[in-house]
Amino acid sequence: MSIQASAPVTGVRQTPAPGGGSNAGVSAAGHSDLRSFATGSANLNSELAGKPASLRSHLADSVERVDIAR
Repeated sequence: MSIQASAPVTGVRQTPAPGGGSNAGVSAAGHSDLRSFATGSANLNSELAGKPASLRSHLADSVERVDIAR
């Protein structure tokens, strides 16, 4: 089996110089925006809680099957 992947997209990050402008060191998102995001995404965190362990288990099973097939 062969999996084709597209080439990674590269670019240059545009980062403002420190200390410049009226919003120096301030995130574009206000505290209420961040709280709203955290509240809205909290249930998604619980949905993803077991996924890393499940993925590791599937990976281990796959590796074991490949080793047996050799």
